[in-house]
Amino acid sequence: MRAVFLAEELSNPRPAPRHLRLVEPYDPVADVFARIERLPKPSRLYRRVAEAIEAGASAGDVVTILERDPILADKVARSFAPVFAQLRVQLLGYLVLGVAVFAPPDGDPVPGFSLDDELARSIQIALCASKLAPPSTRDLAFGGGLLCESGRVVLATSHPEAYAAIAATGAVTCERELDAFGVTHAEVGATLLEKWGVPRQVIDVVRFHHDAHAAPKSVRAIADLVGRACLE
Repeated sequence: MRAVFLAEELSNPRPAPRHLRLVEPYDPVADVFARIERLPKPSRLYRRVAEAIEAGASAGDVVTILERDPILADKVARSFAPVFAQLRVQLLGYLVLGVAVFAPPDGDPVPGFSLDDELARSIQIALCASKLAPPSTRDLAFGGGLLCESGRVVLATSHPEAYAAIAATGAVTCERELDAFGVTHAEVGATLLEKWGVPRQVIDVVRFHHDAHAAPKSVRAIADLVGRACLE
């Protein structure tokens, strides 16, 4: 009888008592994204722009692609008017991503949190980092610098009241983000870019720009430059 009982137990195991069941570990990054009804996302044309640039397209070719979406083309031109004429064609794809982050249709996520100010600051970070970088890595420095603060927009959108409270009392540092949300804008921004399919090196620069010594060796120097540009 005991053998029969054990066979039945093995074939029909009882559920573990509630207090013994495994609890899924809390994931602060997943929580941030779960709170957002509509994530920012790049235009469908981004992939075409990126592919065209990789294939060696001219600036005129890329502009022609952008003009298929007049609203996007106008946003890119207006958002990046101070630097648009200075940029090489290889950087236009980053501008499309920048529009998705800093010019969403819903506007500013938090009172007092200006997307226009965030965009202006990100442009300055990108220009500063690319100026300091060796010629062979200037494009990566520009892209990483432009997008390194994208996680701030996501945090402000997912936790508007908490983010507004922190911003009202001073600078929003990584330490204060960790205390409030359990995660920093660097990790959140990198996760957003992963969801978008952005090149790995750009993602790594964004993820480690405030912790460059932990970055993969291939992007460590650029992550450090971007982090220093944030402090300028």
